[in-house]
Amino acid sequence: MQYIIYSLSIVFVFGLFKMLEFKVSNDDNRDFKPVVKESILVLISSLGAILIVDQINPMSFIGSNAPNAFLNDPEF
Repeated sequence: MQYIIYSLSIVFVFGLFKMLEFKVSNDDNRDFKPVVKESILVLISSLGAILIVDQINPMSFIGSNAPNAFLNDPEF
């Protein structure tokens, strides 16, 4: 559920920028069908990217756990 919320927020920001582009643009051809297609593409790609990054877990390559080393005096 968390991934969908992140992806929808990315699509929302994308939609805001597209609306701003329509306001600034001087074109009379303001067709929203390509915008809907692009928004769906952004939703799918952002959801896929978030899932892939979560599966890779970049911290596992860095070694976030402390090394296991015996630092006390031996007892034998």
